Amino acid sequence: MSFQLKKATKGSLAISDKLGRIMWKTEQKEWNIGLLNVEIDVSNYPSGAYQLIWNDNSGQSVVNWVKMN
Repeated sequence: MSFQLKKATKGSLAISDKLGRIMWKTEQKEWNIGLLNVEIDVSNYPSGAYQLIWNDNSGQSVVNWVKMN
């Protein structure tokens, strides 16, 4: 997964399933400015709807996505 930050930011990423269970997460840490790449292995996740959640001191952003086997 790739994403871009306009300024260095302390935050965390998580993936939850449709029941709200956290399937994967990072610790809260300082992320550098610019284009960032994070390797996330979802090969063992069942088919279904998931959310990628970004949390930082200014709030939360959520991206919904679907995995199909």
